[in-house]
Amino acid sequence: MPRRVCSGKRAAGDVVMLHAGTLVLSVALVILVMLPFFGDIFGLSFGRSGKAAYSLDNGFARLIRCTEDIAGKPDGTPCYVAFTVDDGFFVVAFDTAVLPSLKATRPPDCNNMACVCICTDKKCEKIEAEKNKGRNCRPLYDYDYVVAESGIKGNDGGVHPESYEDGKPGRHFHVEGEKTIAVRLQRKAGNLYIGKHDGIAA
Repeated sequence: MPRRVCSGKRAAGDVVMLHAGTLVLSVALVILVMLPFFGDIFGLSFGRSGKAAYSLDNGFARLIRCTEDIAGKPDGTPCYVAFTVDDGFFVVAFDTAVLPSLKATRPPDCNNMACVCICTDKKCEKIEAEKNKGRNCRPLYDYDYVVAESGIKGNDGGVHPESYEDGKPGRHFHVEGEKTIAVRLQRKAGNLYIGKHDGIAA
């Protein structure tokens, strides 16, 4: 009789362990399935590649915020920002006009406005799901042209038809990763000027 009781207890224990194991596996499966979905909604890095999470980081948001801040201030007011362009990504600025000297094609996301985009190819045409859909564009409502100063680290944009703010030849803004750059932004006469800067002002 005691042996039967022992066997019953062992069987009950096995059943409990089996249910516990099934519960743990179910929870793990739900987490793996749901994290990519909620990671994209809440802007978390879960479920996205490290590159996408890093490139679409606070640096890009600060760049856009800088353009908005100086738009409401007197012309020539500077804003300083640093950001990282990760390997395999490009940061490209587009004007309101489509200029042949630009190496990239303005995406439809820009809605015929000036904008800045993070792209996964030089021409800014590809959409790649594994790289957060491959493109992230932000409009520049207050600007007509985006003109960069020559010599910005990593910028290989072609010659811009508009001069830079000091009268020197301007360039398009077209930076390929993997680089961290610091720039000075200024608004003058409805244009955005992106200049060289070695550090960030306090």
